[in-house]
Amino acid sequence: RVSVNGEMGSAPASLLKVPLALSIHRRAEQDPTFLDKKVVMNIPDQNEGEHFPAPHSAEPGKEYTIEELLDLSLIDSDNNATDLLIAQLSNEELRKSYEDLGIKVPIDNPGAYTMNVGVYSSFFRILYNASYLTRDDSEHFLDDLSKSTFTQGIVAGVPAGTRVSHKFGEFSAGTNLKQLHDCGIVYKPSHPYILCVMTQGNDFNNLAATIAKISKTVWDLNL
Repeated sequence: RVSVNGEMGSAPASLLKVPLALSIHRRAEQDPTFLDKKVVMNIPDQNEGEHFPAPHSAEPGKEYTIEELLDLSLIDSDNNATDLLIAQLSNEELRKSYEDLGIKVPIDNPGAYTMNVGVYSSFFRILYNASYLTRDDSEHFLDDLSKSTFTQGIVAGVPAGTRVSHKFGEFSAGTNLKQLHDCGIVYKPSHPYILCVMTQGNDFNNLAATIAKISKTVWDLNL
């Protein structure tokens, strides 16, 4: 394991869609009908202002299953689907996934919540090792993440066609300071590895290019 500024905390933003989905899958393991539950999109649009917008999102008045909302949240990083998923869980259920994994709970201090690369990469280790969800659920989860529509970061730094199960997140503090993160599992044929990169600067496109360069460097060095 190699870490550079590994203790530096960043605003996780859409990265939190992964632990949310863990909570949803955990609930579904206890109630097999939960993923088939239908929900109507009846909230204001939550995607306004995103630099990397969701290619597909839950639309007003339409009905979606929990499983369809999971796909939109993880693959397209749709904030509408994410907020609808949050509403399906109690605070206790949301809290439990974090507490089970020994991680601070974001709903306790949402305005100042930060996470470092070491903590966030632990989500991918438990998915890869199927140590929190069943093997089938873990594989289904990672398959969704491998279909992510965000390809400007880690994916751009590895050979075309390489499977990468990952999640990105963007955050803007309302000033020139912006943060862009991309974390996941790169399935290099010789051996898979976890790469988690959290960046900050004043231009999202430059940050994405930086993540891509780091990804290529790690691929080339990780023999």
